[in-house]
Amino acid sequence: CTDVWKDNKGTSWTGNEMTVSIKTPKGVIGNLFVRFVDTNKQNRQGTIWFEGRESKLEQHTEDGGKWIKIFVMREDTNDGEIVLKTKATSGGNLMISEMGFVAE
Repeated sequence: CTDVWKDNKGTSWTGNEMTVSIKTPKGVIGNLFVRFVDTNKQNRQGTIWFEGRESKLEQHTEDGGKWIKIFVMREDTNDGEIVLKTKATSGGNLMISEMGFVAE
């Protein structure tokens, strides 16, 4: 389930498990930038899957959150979309405050 969190520090998508699909031009390469935040210091951590590739999201309690950069291969966009999945492993849920795809 994905919810929206809003407080005096900003707004974020939140959820124990989230799936985000982004439409892209077909066959392009680039980078996906995602900012994870932990505004109320819950020591959030998680697992991220991007187009089947898995990585760990470590604690990110610093002010401003943690930006991650994911390389997007041509094969990832051949169908005209990219998919990011997340699952919280600690802290109750994960929070995404910003994201964007930049084609090269």
